[in-house]
Amino acid sequence: MNESDRLILQQILDYCDSIASRIEEFGIDENLFIENSAYFDMLLMPVFQIGELANALTREFTDADSMPWHAINGFRNIIAHDYGVVDSLWAWNTIQFDIPALAAHLKEILN
Repeated sequence: MNESDRLILQQILDYCDSIASRIEEFGIDENLFIENSAYFDMLLMPVFQIGELANALTREFTDADSMPWHAINGFRNIIAHDYGVVDSLWAWNTIQFDIPALAAHLKEILN
């Protein structure tokens, strides 16, 4: 992994951590996320940024890594281009399961 990829991965990890912190700080659960557009927006913006950063990783890194980086960037595209129709339950499940898995993966490879 080159230094550019390392820096990008650290930024992605920071966004993962910010999502977890926001959920804890504001006590966001599935119902609040789905019913309150402010919480929806507050948690989806870092997910968007993660996808944006994923697109900046080198192909050498993404091809060699087990994380589905193409899908991560694809979710960013859904948020960016179909924002009004993002399935809130799908987004919540991504935030609850995929983001923590991504964070754990990044911690492992960055250490």
